Amino acid sequence: MPSATYRVVTRGLQPGHSADIAIELLARVFKCGKDQVTPMVDSTPVTVKRRLTVEAATKYAQALARCGCLCDVEEEPLEPMTLSDERLERLQSKLFDMARWASQADRDSWIDAIRETLARGASRAAVVVDAAESIVACYTDELDCVVLLRFDAGFGLVHGWQNGTRLLCVNSYVAREQGIAPDLVPGPGDTGRWGNVWPLIADLLTDDHAGLAARKRAIVAAEWDRTGQLGRARLASAGVPRDGRPLGSRQPAQASAAATSAAPAPRRFSLRRP
Repeated sequence: MPSATYRVVTRGLQPGHSADIAIELLARVFKCGKDQVTPMVDSTPVTVKRRLTVEAATKYAQALARCGCLCDVEEEPLEPMTLSDERLERLQSKLFDMARWASQADRDSWIDAIRETLARGASRAAVVVDAAESIVACYTDELDCVVLLRFDAGFGLVHGWQNGTRLLCVNSYVAREQGIAPDLVPGPGDTGRWGNVWPLIADLLTDDHAGLAARKRAIVAAEWDRTGQLGRARLASAGVPRDGRPLGSRQPAQASAAATSAAPAPRRFSLRRP
């Protein structure tokens, strides 16, 4: 399964370094003509090497720096995860029953939003905090808090969940101008930009197992730990979980089913991390 990969990008010369000397050194390092390495000393960014481990990319960047280049190591974006219609239908059959929709356009807008969030939403930690009740805590770094999601009785057992099982949520957001959702308790890291989050459990919506694994590996241990801690604390304080299915996971549990179905899916995204 693929891990995150990194690229090395040059951005011109370090202050005080000679372009002629840098070109000479670069030509020796790459064992090529000077004309081939000259773009590396220009201010326009040049991607020198792709698909490296972070260790290899760091060593590569250090070698370029010794030649006088300014350079960065950047994580390369992962391929978007794709939506499985079969998985979505198993999770939320209502989306495939046209008799339950006022129009096909309304139904299609939800599926499009789910597909786009899965592909482009922010990947964050999600942790099972009560396997017996199928309750999952989903972390949002934008509000620095968790959202509790509940699935049908026995759902967690069917999927082999245990307390502490690590899942992946992908988040999109609703602007704060509309207020803060009543079931959210923003933490000290709250950015102040968003008032609600729409979390989707990617494990239940995609067949891209390699993409899931890569995104989970990109999440630091501290986030997994914090998600579990916040989730257990929220559950202990009588926090009421949302419906974990896509049509309900945007709305606090107090919202009526009619309001949930009528509301358009959120269209704003946090894209800092693939």
